[in-house]
Amino acid sequence: MKVEIPSIVLGSKTYINRDGHSYDLKVGNDDGSLVEVYYEITSGAARRVISRKFPIQIEVNDRFLWVLGLLRGEGLRSHDAQSSMYRFNVVNNDLEVIRAVIQVLDESGLAAFSGLKSRPGLIRISYGPHCNKTQARRYWAKGLGIPLTCVKMAREAEPQKRARFGSCMFTLNDVLLRRIVDLVALQVYSTLFSQNSGLWNS
Repeated sequence: MKVEIPSIVLGSKTYINRDGHSYDLKVGNDDGSLVEVYYEITSGAARRVISRKFPIQIEVNDRFLWVLGLLRGEGLRSHDAQSSMYRFNVVNNDLEVIRAVIQVLDESGLAAFSGLKSRPGLIRISYGPHCNKTQARRYWAKGLGIPLTCVKMAREAEPQKRARFGSCMFTLNDVLLRRIVDLVALQVYSTLFSQNSGLWNS
């Protein structure tokens, strides 16, 4: 299945921000493989444009579907519910799950991992009382192939949380990425589970 980014963006809006406003998403220039997605914020005479380039077309393969299912079940969670709509945020204590999400973002062109590896605070760890914080940082850094400087011990979790290396919070403060991933998911679900797809009659 292929999803065309321009077609899902047109007619869509950003999520409502903290001030209660949402903005029309717009499509800018493309170079044949990438397309600009942006929105404009105006305040009086001031105008600010928030933009980002995405692949024109997303190939939704089995791995991509698996990640969409994970995000649907787990949710793009954030400890601050109000801010969860403004970031791409995945929480899990399984290294392979976090690795799969990062690989799918990278392979699809939604977020190049090479450009993220040096970002401080890319990975935050919530940890229980039995977690060795030094070992946990090394575990996640080595497993994800990132420098130790990208891994931060964020906060102590509830006492019942006993994951040896804590729970990993993979966070990208990217409101457009969050919105595009959600729009891709909506398009995929609509296609797969429409009555015309034949799935209801199988």
